[in-house]
Amino acid sequence: MSINFFEDGCQDLTNQSIFGLCDDIPQHRAYVDIVDSAKWIAIVDNSKNLEVTFTAIDNCIEIKRADGSIDSRCDGMLTSTDILIFVELKERDVANTIWINKGEDQLRNIIKIFEINHDSSIYTFKKAYLANRIKPNFPIGQMSRMQKFEDETGYIFLVQQNIIL
Repeated sequence: MSINFFEDGCQDLTNQSIFGLCDDIPQHRAYVDIVDSAKWIAIVDNSKNLEVTFTAIDNCIEIKRADGSIDSRCDGMLTSTDILIFVELKERDVANTIWINKGEDQLRNIIKIFEINHDSSIYTFKKAYLANRIKPNFPIGQMSRMQKFEDETGYIFLVQQNIIL
């Protein structure tokens, strides 16, 4: 069964030069916010004012394993004409290895599922961001992990709060 990663009911459209991605309502999908920066887990720099679509994946697009259980998903993806960015939002103040490992696994899994269901070759810029508002800066020592991720998926892996389009 094919999975549609572009469900209209899961999408927010914006061309704001700066906006945030939020995931503050339990059991509800992540969403775009342009008003309350205190809620922003990831900050998106869209200085070119591109028409950008944020599609919530977790709590919006049904993705199940063969046994019927819910598969691991990231929070969402940003798309524009030639941009595809998967985003996992975290708000954890635990050891870097814990939240980074889990987030990386979620991103790897969703990229694999997306690649099976859609043609990503139409996108020139393919990235995966792991954003944590509590630990917004790049954790030292993750360069080899990031390179391995890119080598295995074809997506640039960034661990930071600021997403630059």
